[in-house]
Amino acid sequence: MTKTISLLIISVFLAFTSCSENESRETASVPAEKPSDVFYVRTAPVAMSSLDDVIHVTGIVQSDTEAKPSFKTGGVIARTYVKEGDLVRKGQLLAQLDMTEIEAQATQAKFAVEKALRDRQRVENLYRDSIATLEQYQNAGTAVDMAKKKPCRLLNSM
Repeated sequence: MTKTISLLIISVFLAFTSCSENESRETASVPAEKPSDVFYVRTAPVAMSSLDDVIHVTGIVQSDTEAKPSFKTGGVIARTYVKEGDLVRKGQLLAQLDMTEIEAQATQAKFAVEKALRDRQRVENLYRDSIATLEQYQNAGTAVDMAKKKPCRLLNSM
Protein backbone atom coordinates (compact mmCIF):
# COMPACT_ATOMS: atom_id res chain seq x y z
CA MET A 1 0.00 0.00 0.00
CA THR A 2 2.82 2.42 0.87
CA LYS A 3 4.58 1.59 -2.40
CA THR A 4 1.43 2.51 -4.33
CA ILE A 5 1.04 5.82 -2.52
CA SER A 6 4.71 6.72 -2.99
CA LEU A 7 4.52 5.86 -6.73
CA LEU A 8 1.42 8.02 -7.05
CA ILE A 9 3.12 10.97 -5.36
CA ILE A 10 6.21 10.62 -7.55
CA SER A 11 4.15 10.42 -10.76
CA VAL A 12 2.15 13.54 -9.82
CA PHE A 13 5.39 15.40 -9.02
CA LEU A 14 6.94 14.37 -12.36
CA ALA A 15 3.81 15.41 -14.24
CA PHE A 16 3.88 18.90 -12.74
CA THR A 17 7.59 19.39 -13.32
CA SER A 18 7.46 18.11 -16.91
CA CYS A 19 4.60 20.48 -17.78
CA SER A 20 6.43 23.49 -16.45
CA GLU A 21 9.66 22.53 -18.27
CA ASN A 22 7.81 22.08 -21.63
CA GLU A 23 6.24 25.53 -21.33
CA SER A 24 9.61 27.19 -20.65
CA ARG A 25 11.23 25.31 -23.58
CA GLU A 26 8.46 26.32 -26.00
CA THR A 27 8.63 29.98 -25.11
CA ALA A 28 12.42 30.00 -25.34
CA SER A 29 12.66 28.36 -28.81
CA VAL A 30 9.86 30.31 -30.55
CA PRO A 31 10.85 33.77 -31.85
CA ALA A 32 8.77 36.82 -30.94
CA GLU A 33 7.43 37.37 -34.46
CA LYS A 34 6.26 34.11 -36.00
CA PRO A 35 5.01 34.12 -39.62
CA SER A 36 1.79 32.13 -40.10
CA ASP A 37 3.30 29.82 -42.75
CA VAL A 38 6.31 28.66 -40.69
CA PHE A 39 6.10 25.37 -38.77
CA TYR A 40 8.72 24.17 -36.33
CA VAL A 41 9.46 20.47 -36.69
CA ARG A 42 11.57 18.22 -34.52
CA THR A 43 13.12 15.18 -36.23
CA ALA A 44 13.76 11.74 -34.78
CA PRO A 45 16.08 8.97 -36.01
CA VAL A 46 14.51 5.89 -37.62
CA ALA A 47 15.26 2.70 -35.72
CA MET A 48 15.10 -0.74 -37.32
CA SER A 49 13.04 -3.28 -35.42
CA SER A 50 14.36 -6.74 -34.74
CA LEU A 51 12.88 -9.89 -36.28
CA ASP A 52 11.27 -10.66 -32.92
CA ASP A 53 8.62 -8.04 -33.72
CA VAL A 54 7.30 -9.98 -36.75
CA ILE A 55 3.59 -10.79 -36.52
CA HIS A 56 2.38 -14.12 -37.91
CA VAL A 57 -1.29 -14.23 -38.96
CA THR A 58 -3.66 -16.60 -40.72
CA GLY A 59 -5.91 -15.42 -43.54
CA ILE A 60 -7.74 -16.28 -46.73
CA VAL A 61 -6.34 -15.37 -50.13
CA GLN A 62 -8.93 -15.10 -52.88
CA SER A 63 -9.33 -13.57 -56.30
CA ASP A 64 -11.09 -10.22 -56.81
CA THR A 65 -12.85 -11.63 -59.86
CA GLU A 66 -14.35 -14.65 -58.10
CA ALA A 67 -18.16 -14.68 -57.95
CA LYS A 68 -20.32 -16.66 -55.57
CA PRO A 69 -23.53 -17.66 -57.37
CA SER A 70 -26.78 -17.65 -55.45
CA PHE A 71 -30.46 -18.30 -56.05
CA LYS A 72 -33.38 -16.03 -55.15
CA THR A 73 -35.00 -19.04 -53.46
CA GLY A 74 -32.99 -21.49 -51.36
CA GLY A 75 -33.06 -25.19 -52.07
CA VAL A 76 -31.15 -28.26 -53.17
CA ILE A 77 -29.19 -28.01 -56.43
CA ALA A 78 -30.46 -30.69 -58.84
CA ARG A 79 -28.03 -30.11 -61.69
CA THR A 80 -24.93 -28.00 -62.34
CA TYR A 81 -24.18 -26.92 -65.91
CA VAL A 82 -20.68 -25.48 -65.41
CA LYS A 83 -17.69 -26.51 -63.38
CA GLU A 84 -15.05 -24.52 -61.55
CA GLY A 85 -12.78 -22.61 -63.88
CA ASP A 86 -15.23 -22.53 -66.84
CA LEU A 87 -15.77 -19.23 -68.64
CA VAL A 88 -19.37 -18.02 -68.22
CA ARG A 89 -21.42 -15.25 -69.83
CA LYS A 90 -23.96 -12.93 -68.27
CA GLY A 91 -27.38 -14.61 -68.19
CA GLN A 92 -26.00 -18.12 -68.72
CA LEU A 93 -27.78 -20.92 -66.80
CA LEU A 94 -25.31 -22.21 -64.21
CA ALA A 95 -27.39 -24.59 -62.10
CA GLN A 96 -30.94 -25.78 -61.51
CA LEU A 97 -32.73 -26.29 -58.21
CA ASP A 98 -34.71 -29.38 -57.23
CA MET A 99 -38.27 -28.01 -57.29
CA THR A 100 -39.84 -30.67 -55.01
CA GLU A 101 -39.34 -28.74 -51.78
CA ILE A 102 -40.22 -25.39 -53.35
CA GLU A 103 -43.44 -26.77 -54.83
CA ALA A 104 -44.38 -28.21 -51.44
CA GLN A 105 -43.87 -24.79 -49.81
CA ALA A 106 -45.98 -23.14 -52.53
CA THR A 107 -48.77 -25.68 -51.98
CA GLN A 108 -48.68 -25.04 -48.23
CA ALA A 109 -48.91 -21.31 -48.89
CA LYS A 110 -51.97 -21.78 -51.16
CA PHE A 111 -53.68 -23.87 -48.47
CA ALA A 112 -52.86 -21.23 -45.84
CA VAL A 113 -54.53 -18.53 -47.97
CA GLU A 114 -57.62 -20.71 -48.48
CA LYS A 115 -57.85 -21.40 -44.73
CA ALA A 116 -57.46 -17.71 -43.87
CA LEU A 117 -60.26 -16.84 -46.32
CA ARG A 118 -62.57 -19.46 -44.75
CA ASP A 119 -61.76 -18.19 -41.24
CA ARG A 120 -62.46 -14.61 -42.27
CA GLN A 121 -65.83 -15.64 -43.75
CA ARG A 122 -66.77 -17.43 -40.51
CA VAL A 123 -65.79 -14.45 -38.36
CA GLU A 124 -67.64 -12.09 -40.72
CA ASN A 125 -70.83 -14.14 -40.31
CA LEU A 126 -70.41 -14.17 -36.52
CA TYR A 127 -69.72 -10.43 -36.52
CA ARG A 128 -72.95 -9.75 -38.46
CA ASP A 129 -74.84 -11.78 -35.81
CA SER A 130 -73.11 -9.73 -33.04
CA ILE A 131 -71.30 -12.79 -31.67
CA ALA A 132 -67.74 -11.89 -32.78
CA THR A 133 -66.11 -8.58 -31.91
CA LEU A 134 -64.83 -5.99 -34.37
CA GLU A 135 -61.29 -6.84 -33.28
CA GLN A 136 -61.76 -10.51 -34.18
CA TYR A 137 -63.16 -9.53 -37.58
CA GLN A 138 -60.23 -7.18 -38.26
CA ASN A 139 -57.71 -9.83 -37.09
CA ALA A 140 -59.20 -12.33 -39.54
CA GLY A 141 -58.79 -9.79 -42.35
CA THR A 142 -55.16 -9.18 -41.34
CA ALA A 143 -54.54 -12.96 -41.34
CA VAL A 144 -55.80 -13.13 -44.93
CA ASP A 145 -53.53 -10.26 -45.99
CA MET A 146 -50.50 -11.87 -44.34
CA ALA A 147 -51.23 -15.27 -45.89
CA LYS A 148 -51.48 -13.69 -49.34
CA LYS A 149 -48.21 -11.77 -49.01
CA LYS A 150 -46.05 -14.57 -47.59
CA PRO A 151 -46.15 -16.91 -50.63
CA CYS A 152 -45.66 -14.18 -53.22
CA ARG A 153 -41.94 -14.82 -53.60
CA LEU A 154 -42.49 -18.59 -53.71
CA LEU A 155 -45.28 -18.42 -56.28
CA ASN A 156 -43.43 -15.90 -58.44
CA SER A 157 -40.28 -18.05 -58.57
CA MET A 158 -42.12 -21.04 -60.06
